[in-house]
Amino acid sequence: MSRRFNLTLSVATGLLCGVTFDCFPLPMKAQAQAVVVDMPNIGIARDGRIFLNEQPVSLSRLIDEINQTFPKASVVYVRADQRATWASVSQVIAALNSAKLPIKLVSK
Repeated sequence: MSRRFNLTLSVATGLLCGVTFDCFPLPMKAQAQAVVVDMPNIGIARDGRIFLNEQPVSLSRLIDEINQTFPKASVVYVRADQRATWASVSQVIAALNSAKLPIKLVSK
């Protein structure tokens, strides 16, 4: 079962963008690990640092790194620390959206 949500983001700079998320039940944890390993996983730390598969990366290099490391990526998983600022999270989502990369938000 899949559900589609539209979310409009308003960043402090006045930038407005729309993002569509496809939400669906995740497989059991053991199965999910096998699926997610070969896909880009972005982590956003509470201080705003960005990680691509546990390696630090700058926002300006994020899209290039994803395209180089995962040229056939069908989805990008994004997980943010609950204490991360919305500005940090929205900048990453906006960059992924502008690169037309499908986004899946992950929670613990």
